Parts: sequence; structure tokens; C-alpha cells
Amino acid sequence: MEECLKIQKVQLDYLSKLHSDSFDGFICSNVLDVIPISTSQEIIKEAARILTKGSKAIIGMNFFISEEMAKDRNMKLEDRCLFVDNVLRLVSYSDEEWLEMFAPYFDLERLDHFAWPNEKEEKRRLFVLRRK
Repeated sequence: MEECLKIQKVQLDYLSKLHSDSFDGFICSNVLDVIPISTSQEIIKEAARILTKGSKAIIGMNFFISEEMAKDRNMKLEDRCLFVDNVLRLVSYSDEEWLEMFAPYFDLERLDHFAWPNEKEEKRRLFVLRRK
């Protein structure tokens, strides 16, 4: 039986070494919004390159937090980044801003907001994208 799902922990240059148009799907959960935005943009570009035309990318992200919301929670955003104990924990971009980053490579098929167990509001995001 052919392997249909492979989960890997990889180095930053992993995607760039893969052949173009070689995958029918891409899932990325809670990665793009917890790393530097330049790295996220590179992953988005490379994900599109390795996907076949019309295939799907599913991108899960944490919630968006504005400067005002952060202040209300006694948190401080530094250049839209939330650090906890000097560790980058969130790069806070709105749905629209993420969609703008996806737009050169993907069309939005669906955007869902959801909550994890014990969360009262559906703020987390799941982008279902189709490669152009």
C-alpha cells in the first residue's frame, strides 16, 4: 500500500529541495504564525511551487490579536509579534492580511473559525486554499 500521509519535522530549506508540481496536498498547522514572517512567506511560495495546479493547501493558524486586545490582556506586541519568555509565540496578522500573502499563489476556497476545547470563542483559523 502506498503511503498517503507523511508527517515530518524538517529543516528550513526542505521544501526548496522538492520537485515542482509533485504533491496533491499540503497541510500546515500552527506554523506560519509562530515563525518570522519572512520565513512564512517563503514557505507559502514553496508550498505553491511543489503543489500541482488546482490542489489544496490547508493552513491552520492561531487567533488574531490586535494591539488593543493585547494591551487589555497585559501583553505587548513588538512589531506585531508576541514573545513569551523571549520566544516568538505569535505573529499577529488579520485574516485579510494572510489572504493577501496567499493571493499570488492560491485562491481561497473556505475560511473557517473554530475554538479548541475549553475556548469560549471561535477565533482560531483554518484556511482552505486551492493552488492557482
